[in-house]
Amino acid sequence: MSASPISGLRLVATMPPALHFNGVAFEIARNQVDILRQLGASVYGFDTSPFYKNDLITLQSQIDDVRTFKPHAVLSLPSAGYAVEIVMDDGEAPRNVFLDILELPTILYWDHALVHASRYVTPSWPASPFYSARGVKQSLQSLLTHPLAFHYFPDTAHASEFHRLGIGTLDQNWGVDFGSVGHQLVEYGQTEGDNINPAHRVGFVGNLYLSATQDIRYDDDALLAIRQAALAAVMADWNYPAYSAYLRTIGSLDPHLRSKLRLDADQSFYWRFLYDELCSVANGEPRFRKLLACGHPVTYFGGFADLRSRNAALNAGWILADKYLPYGSSLAAAYHQIRVTIDVANAPFINGFSSKILGCFAAGGFMLTTRKPDMAAALGPVVDAIGFSNAEELSRKVDYYLTHDRQRLEIAREIKEIVRRNFTTSELFARTVPMALDRIRTRIATGGLAPKRARVTAADALGGLGTHLFDVSLDALQFDEGALGALTERGLDIMTSPQQWAYSLRSSALADGAFTGAAVIRVELQVSSGRVGIGVTQRDNVSNFLVEFSANPSASVRGVDIPIDLGAIGALIIRNQSGSGASEATIRSIKVFRPDVL
Repeated sequence: MSASPISGLRLVATMPPALHFNGVAFEIARNQVDILRQLGASVYGFDTSPFYKNDLITLQSQIDDVRTFKPHAVLSLPSAGYAVEIVMDDGEAPRNVFLDILELPTILYWDHALVHASRYVTPSWPASPFYSARGVKQSLQSLLTHPLAFHYFPDTAHASEFHRLGIGTLDQNWGVDFGSVGHQLVEYGQTEGDNINPAHRVGFVGNLYLSATQDIRYDDDALLAIRQAALAAVMADWNYPAYSAYLRTIGSLDPHLRSKLRLDADQSFYWRFLYDELCSVANGEPRFRKLLACGHPVTYFGGFADLRSRNAALNAGWILADKYLPYGSSLAAAYHQIRVTIDVANAPFINGFSSKILGCFAAGGFMLTTRKPDMAAALGPVVDAIGFSNAEELSRKVDYYLTHDRQRLEIAREIKEIVRRNFTTSELFARTVPMALDRIRTRIATGGLAPKRARVTAADALGGLGTHLFDVSLDALQFDEGALGALTERGLDIMTSPQQWAYSLRSSALADGAFTGAAVIRVELQVSSGRVGIGVTQRDNVSNFLVEFSANPSASVRGVDIPIDLGAIGALIIRNQSGSGASEATIRSIKVFRPDVL
């Protein structure tokens, strides 16, 4: 038996908080770490929960531990966000712990980089075009071409899109890998073998974001019109990617309207719009309608991410099974007990496909799914037998495989063997880690230096703060919900309420009629512990935030710049975002400017 290509490596593996995504992310990462150790690697599990709890003492302790450990690389498990999101604020710009502070080769395994990456690198994530910020492409380029990072995308078209946007090239910092399946699913399929008499005829395993769609609202009906046109195209041609449908619809807009809606790739609202529409809306009603076209009652495993969707499924005649399946033997058993599982690819995929296909066949199940070009590259010609492109083909294939067990089992065995041979977690790491490290070492050897991570502030995006309009007096701010504080020579020292999300300071109404139109609020502050949110509320609804920014502990005073419409806002709110007790900060000043450029 040949030695593992990663034997002897010292690796840092990011570990998600135990309850993120109902615990699924943690379980997958823990299983992946087990495989790394079986392959001969020494692994330091980097607990990311202190970052999300703003526990900087524990976070710094882990950074010190990693320096002592002297790793060869960092692996983002189970996905890139758990490494990309871990940053520390030095008073200027947040720096990534692994890439910029520890300066370690970092291997990033993405789910949907095209819509996820922008969320991690922009200072604002606005729900309205008005609050959009420029500079996203620069921030994306800083991350995606970082000399110490290597990115794996599960979709060939995601890499192509980043190249089209001028952000980087595939042969530079990126690779394509279609993912893997955990060893528990593979072992379950090997142990249990074929299931001749499954308990369920037709099943779906996953989430339907039906109610989440209802929570995504826009002030401008033109955005809803884009949604309607894009989803109509997706329903008319099941092979047409939702991403492409939205881009085509946006591209057909009048240039002035497109500019007004901030729908270009350098604007933060553009990426927020695509994120919400692809990850939630297109995974809601369109996915549900396609699944309904199978013509049979469906046994529904899932729905924990959108519980109200289970009611819609029940009303449609579906049979409700477990709303949550832990990753491992429970998930494998569900796949194994369904004669024909059906799936509709996650909407952010363009050419790529979900790894749940690999997991289903590995566990001894059988799945029909919407066609995607990358499936043929991964599995070969057999994909035509499990793909469908319209309602008629889906219904026909479901009927066929429900009544032709021999053909169904032959296909299931063929794909299960391909998965066992090429797509186990062991194969993933043996394939991806050496290649990524080789690419990173080559860049370092040829003089590539790791830059500081670029972050664009709201002030940068607005092109300067402009004309000073007025100050918000610190002694006029009202303490709320148990917050404490006092004016000192430094400014207003505050200790927030210990309750997460509790309002701690609020101003009187900012829109008093003296000024209207676009403006920027600059809050200069220094956070010493925890994390605080600074936002503005709707004029007539103090519980509805129009926009909110976060401030983490820093070594010096920093400015938080909030774009606003003086005619629409109510109060300025400062609240506790920490989940581990009160936060402390000193507010130096609050000023309002009229931007020269917007």
